[in-house]
Amino acid sequence: MKALSLPLDTTAPHSSWQAAAPIVCAAWIAVLCIFWGTAAATVTVWNSSSFGHGFFILPACGYLVWMRRKQLASLTPTLNLWGLPLLCVLGFGWVLGALADVLVVQQVAVVGMLEVLVWILLGSSVTLALRFPLAFLWFAVPLGEVFVSPLQDVTALFTVNALQLSGIPVLLEGRTLILPSGSWEVAEACSGIRYLLSSLVVGCLYASWAYRSWARRLGFLLACVVVPIVANCVRAYGIVLLGYLSDHKMAMGVDHLIYGWIFFGLVTMLLLWLGSLWQEPHEPTVDSGPTRPSELLSSTVIEADGRRTSSARTTALTAAGGVALVALAPLSVWALLNRVQTPVVVRAAGPQVSPPWTELTGYADKWVPHFVGTDAEVVESYTAGAQPVHLYIGYYANERQGAELISSENTILERKQWERIAERRAIAAVDDRSLRVGETIMRSTSSRRTRLVWTWYWIAGEFTSDPYFGKFLLAKSRLFGMRQGAAVVAVSADCEFDCTTAAASLQGFLHHSASLQATLRGFADHQR
Repeated sequence: MKALSLPLDTTAPHSSWQAAAPIVCAAWIAVLCIFWGTAAATVTVWNSSSFGHGFFILPACGYLVWMRRKQLASLTPTLNLWGLPLLCVLGFGWVLGALADVLVVQQVAVVGMLEVLVWILLGSSVTLALRFPLAFLWFAVPLGEVFVSPLQDVTALFTVNALQLSGIPVLLEGRTLILPSGSWEVAEACSGIRYLLSSLVVGCLYASWAYRSWARRLGFLLACVVVPIVANCVRAYGIVLLGYLSDHKMAMGVDHLIYGWIFFGLVTMLLLWLGSLWQEPHEPTVDSGPTRPSELLSSTVIEADGRRTSSARTTALTAAGGVALVALAPLSVWALLNRVQTPVVVRAAGPQVSPPWTELTGYADKWVPHFVGTDAEVVESYTAGAQPVHLYIGYYANERQGAELISSENTILERKQWERIAERRAIAAVDDRSLRVGETIMRSTSSRRTRLVWTWYWIAGEFTSDPYFGKFLLAKSRLFGMRQGAAVVAVSADCEFDCTTAAASLQGFLHHSASLQATLRGFADHQR
């Protein structure tokens, strides 16, 4: 109890912040430098996709922290070493993301490291006070691509129904709307993901400022999800209707984009205006720090007993230790990816087939999937009568940057030559085992013939059509030093009125072909 009578240093919090704040900033800069590849790739994604709002996130987070400066000044930064194990977990997560070439996993890990460093160097009280700026920082991670396809389907279905209600004849094939005056495709840019994400960012900022209760905040955020989706559907309907009524003289090209952004701006202003109708009055700022002498004494005892203010030297050493800890992640990846590997001489060849199937002397088609950086490709045609089946194998001896099996740059159809009609999963018997394959129905833009395609991957000696599981297999093979070698397999046949006969032909070919597992392993067996 004698400590209660000691004179208090009322400048301690201020001096603690003078030491801690620059150290946290330096730690963040060091982490971003260590993971410069991930940071640079993130900026590239911001600049070239639907995540342009990413450039706004860091300045907004800085402003949100500045707005809380009075509350933070009343708190004393303290070290919390419980975050170090979590830092190790995030470092390992980044390693797995790097081994699997999954950028979003690396981005999540880096943002997590930055936030955990705040917890380690400033303590739980400060981190709790910064919970909204730290949560807002997650918008910097380009998440949301998984919702593009469902949003395209919703937009296409809404537009077709709206056009039919307007008395305009329209036919929907996949995501292509066929009207008497021409056809329209609901492309990825028409999904509305850009509007949805931008609306969520603006909505979060507005909800944190305008509302005090969580019920109103969550209600407004729900509106920020529903309204942009509905508005994008109305926008797509308006564009097609305007193009139809003007005989495709309006709402094309630049008009299309300008109309979209003007429409989104109006919808955003309307959403904010509606939100202002339920705005709650601002409560006077209450200093959360101690004010009465008894509270000052009590706070001093708590800090003396359990949360002693750390010196600048201790904080700096802890920051250096945390940065050094996460620096082990890229070093580990470098060591795992640069193991001594035997050069591979790939001798690719298609599988042998048994009667009644025979291999044609040449490839009987012009369609070839687009896979970047393959070390070898097999393009063959087979027949058991009048229905030819085409086989494509794209083989990667050792995946590397710019030559990855599962990548957004790879596709089984060129959009200028083929349009996607349907995409789903199917069950096929491959090497006498049941396998879920990707099934795509596409149509030639020139000849208008329809084609059925089955695709799947071969990674680490296993077949799969799931790209996420494929990335897991890639990370596992690199982590445990398994033999490299991966491939994509695509078999296709033309359809008539439906694809039942084509599917039977594909299954017949797979049943009469030699083991694809043995064929693909043979590609990598020729090593010197």
